[in-house]
Amino acid sequence: MSSQAENILENFEWNQLSLERLQQLESQISKAINIKRRDLNLTKATAENSQNYGYKATLAKVFTDRLRNSLFEYKNCVFIISLGSNNFLESKRLEASIKWISENFKACVVLVGDSIYKLTIEIKHGLKEDEALPLALRTGKEFINNRRLLFEQYSGSCWFEFRLTSEIEKR
Repeated sequence: MSSQAENILENFEWNQLSLERLQQLESQISKAINIKRRDLNLTKATAENSQNYGYKATLAKVFTDRLRNSLFEYKNCVFIISLGSNNFLESKRLEASIKWISENFKACVVLVGDSIYKLTIEIKHGLKEDEALPLALRTGKEFINNRRLLFEQYSGSCWFEFRLTSEIEKR
């Protein structure tokens, strides 16, 4: 950036902007910073959180280049919770993902796969569908109840909304 542009930014009357406009600018700057970090293969999770959590959340290499390069243009996301997966049973892994989401998105639907988990229960425990379904639904509700505070810790910058697949299936 030229020194003239830096001078303009330093001397700008930031208090003249509305809160909404400042938040928009903050979001754009945050996205630009994240893109720079990604381009340098240095994510905030790697730089700051790997020593805190022992886990880091980053973009998987399975995304297409187009999606990987445009992901930070989105404000909303869906975080799918596969009940029974170690990624969601361990608080440290889950927290690393929640933190990454809160740093990159303004809103996130947390889709808890309770009714889908019924299939896992049937296979792993040899139960019939009518036995597995209540257990799966209860597990989904317990996940939300037990993890809600963890999500709320990061709700200052991202709004998290919980949805159960069983509720969506009813519609």
